[in-house]
Amino acid sequence: MKSDKKDLSRLEKILVSAWQRDSDLALSDNWQKGVMDTIRGLPPLSYGEGKNGFFGLLVWRFSAAAVACALLLIGYLLLSGFVPYQDLAALYLDDPLGFIFSTPFA
Repeated sequence: MKSDKKDLSRLEKILVSAWQRDSDLALSDNWQKGVMDTIRGLPPLSYGEGKNGFFGLLVWRFSAAAVACALLLIGYLLLSGFVPYQDLAALYLDDPLGFIFSTPFA
């Protein structure tokens, strides 16, 4: 971790010194093409790299499956005629005081 900080401070010093100089940086006409060719030549990142690694990929896959399950459950409840407020109204009308003052985990 210390080497990363040393590298970062070294890079900052180089950038500050380059900015403080008044000389203009002369770029060739093919500079952008060369940069893009270099970027295209880099190997693709593997799943193990980065902060999330494989765990991030796994979370995204499970989240898609969870959303699909939730949508199926909501569709089933809408089509099956499940109406929770009717059940709650029936419980309230049967015993209003017991419904209000009862604990849910009793």
